[in-house]
Amino acid sequence: RTVEAVVMARIEALDDQEREVLSMASCAGQVIWEKLMLCLQRARITRGGMSDFWDDRSDAARLTALLESLERKDMLRRREDSSIAGEQEWYFKHRLEQRAAYELLTPSVRQRCHRVIAQWVESRGPSGPNERTGYIAAQYDEGRCLDRAATRYIEAARFARRRYANRRAIELFTRGLSYLSDADVALKIQALHDLGSAYDVMGEHDQALAYYREMLRHAWMIDDKNKGGAAYNKIGRAYRTLGEFEDALVYLNKALDLFTQAQDQPGVASTLDEIGRVHAIRGRFQEALDHHKRALALRQDLEDVRSVALSLNNIGGIYLQRGEFKEAMAAMRQALDLRRQVDDRQGVAESFNNLGILCLERGENAQAITLYKEALSITEDIGFRSLQSMVLNNLGEALVLEHRLDEAKPMLERALEVAQESGDKRVMFDARRNLGLIALKQMQRAVAIEHMERSLEIAEELDAYTLRGIGYQNMAEIHAHYVFDPEHKDQSGHLARGYYTQAIELLERSGNEYQLGHCLSSYGNHLIEAEQPVKGRQQLERASDIFKRLEMTTFLKATEETINRL
Repeated sequence: RTVEAVVMARIEALDDQEREVLSMASCAGQVIWEKLMLCLQRARITRGGMSDFWDDRSDAARLTALLESLERKDMLRRREDSSIAGEQEWYFKHRLEQRAAYELLTPSVRQRCHRVIAQWVESRGPSGPNERTGYIAAQYDEGRCLDRAATRYIEAARFARRRYANRRAIELFTRGLSYLSDADVALKIQALHDLGSAYDVMGEHDQALAYYREMLRHAWMIDDKNKGGAAYNKIGRAYRTLGEFEDALVYLNKALDLFTQAQDQPGVASTLDEIGRVHAIRGRFQEALDHHKRALALRQDLEDVRSVALSLNNIGGIYLQRGEFKEAMAAMRQALDLRRQVDDRQGVAESFNNLGILCLERGENAQAITLYKEALSITEDIGFRSLQSMVLNNLGEALVLEHRLDEAKPMLERALEVAQESGDKRVMFDARRNLGLIALKQMQRAVAIEHMERSLEIAEELDAYTLRGIGYQNMAEIHAHYVFDPEHKDQSGHLARGYYTQAIELLERSGNEYQLGHCLSSYGNHLIEAEQPVKGRQQLERASDIFKRLEMTTFLKATEETINRL
């Protein structure tokens, strides 16, 4: 009356030996190998004598006959190609039959079969973690060899991470950690570190923090300052991404202290870079550059190509934000070349993103869009959610500049969604203000102001002068757009000038001349439109001086043309 009853009737119709072979085969899953089946049968036989173990081939012949009988009864099928070279592979025709056969075994027999399967498959594979390590771990798990299962699950998780299968890696790390005891604290610490890192890549920073804190506790327990420093470093990074900069600096400085005590130069260099990134977000560019250069010097001494590229990329980012485009281009291209050399796909995506930002600032919008799309493709392929949200925002911003608003808006909405999931306030700020600029172009004043107000709230939370300055400038530009609108003109001019003044003051305090030049140019053009040409010219001349000093030729030319027309 049911499919399950039909399946069980087919199995019950087999003779005892066929049913035993089918049941033991079911422990391997859908696929089984003939020599493994022979080992499973031998594991159930007790025999005396030692001289004729391999001479007696009767058991192998008997097994072959049984498998051929099951093939004729359409329960097992042989496969021409085998996933293990040189081994004849068989597979169950129906999954329901495999499951039903498995239920016929007692728990003790199942466990014995799983242990044999794990060891046989392990002995037939390459040394080290590979694509079968997760299967081996599961077999040890079912065989209740929990210590071995834990080790293999963690090895399989690292193998998955190297192939950017982050969600699978998280699943395997979690399973492995659940079986690890305090008998191997070093392995547990490393697994906690790797699991936290996998959550970081997925943009789930709160979850990552929980595992980093557990890692820190175990490192303290055995007084391992290197691992303790690594835990503090990772905690600091997570707080930086979440926009908790004071907490980030507290933990990063603790990491720096422990790494220094342990004379761990790679750890010191990594932490200096992370501290530099916090200072950069807060607009303290000279402090950021000093930290990145110290990190670069250490990494060059260590001859670590991947890490040298990271420091160069960070330095290029600082030069970019200061408007020093030649220096930025040189550092970023060098970083990209090194990352390609070591096949660092995550790093290559980051370099493409930063080079896209550089092209955008130089007015090379089409090239920027191409670079952003390359970066986005890689981040989606490897599941790097944190960078993905950033690239989506930057691509959306470039499309806005190209007046491709219908393409830009979905990109920015996706960027905001991913950033909200991961708690990345920096990207949330940018995505909000860019959505506000789209609303402004579409004459949706209230929507534009709402987006800008929310982006300013985020900037206040981040306590970053540069971001607040950019937010005030964008708010000023919204009100400046309506100075001739009959409904809003009385208040729009006053509000625009107030926001411009606040923006200029904050950008001067941050030392971000590049952004200050853009703000002065925008304010000058607004004053000219508002029939205040003398004041407008003053702002444009200040902007021109900055553009000239920073060699921002495209913006310099446009500004000088406006001045000459006055």
